[in-house]
Amino acid sequence: MAKFKRLVLTELGNTTETFPLSMRNGTISSGDSADLVNVYWEFFTEENEYEIKITNSDPLIENDVLRVGFDTQDSRDMPTTNEGKPFKIVATSIEATKRTWEMAKDEGVEVNHIQFEPIQENGFDPNTTGKRAKLYKTFIKTQFPDAKIESGDWGVYKVTPNKV
Repeated sequence: MAKFKRLVLTELGNTTETFPLSMRNGTISSGDSADLVNVYWEFFTEENEYEIKITNSDPLIENDVLRVGFDTQDSRDMPTTNEGKPFKIVATSIEATKRTWEMAKDEGVEVNHIQFEPIQENGFDPNTTGKRAKLYKTFIKTQFPDAKIESGDWGVYKVTPNKV
């Protein structure tokens, strides 16, 4: 069974089928004092409205790291949707990240890393990797084959793509 599960994840990690994605608003600028990336994407499924926030303006991270945050309209009440479309949702999030990365590079913004923190089904536990983290890492390894993925504190992952 484990071999089948690994095969399914590997094959589905190759999917490029996404939900229609639109940029709600965004700022990307290269400046003398600091580069800024602050982009909000949204997409809709039959059950939820999703928002992907990609920014390098978090004061807790380095300026060359794009931090990917992911929410639903009802995320305050339920941190996970469990609506049964994880592969297409992850593929959509990766597409938004790729587009933002490319736009930042086109504007001369220096970005070298992507940071994400998967929400776990059973609440937050910094000592476990969880199914979502494994799913995200499988997609990332497939979409960015030469990327270096590092596990950080508190369930945060740092991805250094060779190229996008």
